[in-house]
Amino acid sequence: MTVSDPSARDEARDAASAGVAAFRRRDFAAAAARFEAAVALAPAEAAPRLCSARALALAGRLADARRACDEAARLDGADVRAPLLAARLAARADDGRARIAHLKAAAALRPGAVALRLQLAAALGRRLQHRPALAAVAEALALAPADPAVRLAAARCHLALNALDAAAGELALSGTGGPLEPERERLRADLALRRERAGGPAAGVAPVAAAGSPPPAVAPPAPPRPAVALADVEASVTAATLRRIDRARRRPRLTDHLLILRALVLRDLRAHHRNGVLGALVELVRPAVVVFVHYWLFYFLKRPMPGQIPIEVYVLAGFSTWFAFQATWAGAATGGRWPAGATAWPGITDMHLRVAKAAWGLMLNLSFCLLALLPLELFGLDMPLPDVPETCLVFAMAGGSGFGLGLTLEGLGRRLSFVKTFEKLLTWALFISSGLYFSIATTPALVARYYWYDPLLHLLEHERHAFDPGYPVALLDLRYPALFTVGLLVTGLLVYRSAGCPDHD
Repeated sequence: MTVSDPSARDEARDAASAGVAAFRRRDFAAAAARFEAAVALAPAEAAPRLCSARALALAGRLADARRACDEAARLDGADVRAPLLAARLAARADDGRARIAHLKAAAALRPGAVALRLQLAAALGRRLQHRPALAAVAEALALAPADPAVRLAAARCHLALNALDAAAGELALSGTGGPLEPERERLRADLALRRERAGGPAAGVAPVAAAGSPPPAVAPPAPPRPAVALADVEASVTAATLRRIDRARRRPRLTDHLLILRALVLRDLRAHHRNGVLGALVELVRPAVVVFVHYWLFYFLKRPMPGQIPIEVYVLAGFSTWFAFQATWAGAATGGRWPAGATAWPGITDMHLRVAKAAWGLMLNLSFCLLALLPLELFGLDMPLPDVPETCLVFAMAGGSGFGLGLTLEGLGRRLSFVKTFEKLLTWALFISSGLYFSIATTPALVARYYWYDPLLHLLEHERHAFDPGYPVALLDLRYPALFTVGLLVTGLLVYRSAGCPDHD
């Protein structure tokens, strides 16, 4: 039966009508089933697929909805409803790249749509693509130069790019009053804070207008220390922290960075664990389970530990160091992908997000390593406790090397597609050769000479030595991983600064 048959068209129409009726009853699962039946009867038509995508999305089948929407766009490339719906579904799935692509397709289909270009600029801004966002706003300005919303969007882009004079000009041209006044005041406060920190003129002073153009309205002067209002607690840093940063502007810049990192870590904890201490402790479950499982694995294998070190110490020291390296690697590579609006606040950059993510993972695993054996000690078991200075040194090098490696591979991965595959292979190579399941002192010399070049092996073995001074580390030297850490950090920062990534300006 094909769609050209009258009976097939009638059945498809009946199925679609039944789907509409179920949709109006808010029975989205039944509506999706009816629309899918209509799609099967009329596979060359885009309208049933769009209806199916809406019903599937409301029924909770987001992946199926996105596939149906993509098929509808393929069948009817001139229908703007398909890319618009696809953009909304991509936003629900937190797929920023797909949302931007669909909004670009919709804007191409509607050259005169100002709202579409503002949506595209907002989506680009959320992914820190501020220059492309400004280009989209420029197209909207060409279509509606007197629209206050467009002027405010332009001011927002200029602020993100630290073009303070241009932002002040756009704010002055946006007028006063109306429903956009709260957003205008927020941008003025942001501009005032940035100018005050930069030592520039007051934020309320607009630049001189060009010759022949009417002078822009002068915005009212901003207070000397504006209070930054929060639009979304989970999408911003706390206002109290920003005020402390503002008050601390006479202190060293390092203090400002530490306050920002503290605020970002607390923001992530609030977002993921709802301010609960037990929620934060859940993050310790993974390393605890891994250590527990491997303890029993080594116990049943009855494998003798070098230097007669206890099994629990051997496993704890090795895996906590490995997890610290892995956490900082992941923080450097992915910490800036989901800013959730944090970079819209003054002084907060993509690097702050990466460092905060990596620092939390490093501190969590360091705390686990230092405190994991205390409960056994309290119960009367004679467990060795680590040497704190040596442990902190080992974890600092593990975190630094992981952070540098993450920056390097993430930056190269934007240019070279094969780096992602290489990264997976490198992860397994480091895992196998890092000494999690063996000791360099008991490894055959033919193999040990190659394992020696893995800097993680030096760190893991020295961390075991921090627990037990009798553990053999004569073949290892901390100067090698120290040089490796410095080299990776320098390389990672250079790649980060030079990589042509559309997600960073």
